[in-house]
Amino acid sequence: MKTTCRFKDETGEGVRLQLDLDEKIVEGIAYLANFPCGLLAPGAIFDGIEIDIIPVYDKIKCHLIRYEVLAWSNQHDSIKAFAMSFLLSSMSKAYLDQIPLESDQSKLSLEGELFRKKLDKIFYKDKTMGMETFEVLEGEIDDLEEDND
Repeated sequence: MKTTCRFKDETGEGVRLQLDLDEKIVEGIAYLANFPCGLLAPGAIFDGIEIDIIPVYDKIKCHLIRYEVLAWSNQHDSIKAFAMSFLLSSMSKAYLDQIPLESDQSKLSLEGELFRKKLDKIFYKDKTMGMETFEVLEGEIDDLEEDND
């Protein structure tokens, strides 16, 4: 199956397809109203995948007019399962990349702890006179800035 173009006419909007039917190339269409046509685009998840189609006949002359992709609700369960699997694995990968690796996490935690200890050295609490004040020990700020460079 190969998607050739999009169309919009009196019957609706969709995509035109070239279908390989019994080693014969036939024309087909999929309507946007009943099938997620974007998934048939080149490089998308249904590109080259066999999906369920139906022949459409002229009601008066009884000859074949074209082939249409069945509505999403009528597609085989394996097609839907394939799409769901692809969706879940893509979402999982995207969200998994947001979780830091354990080795990175411990490194960040260690760096944060060292930084906190340096700040503790720089600032100390003076509880004289009944209120907390912070004083800076001279020279410690310069050391901290040098360590961060």
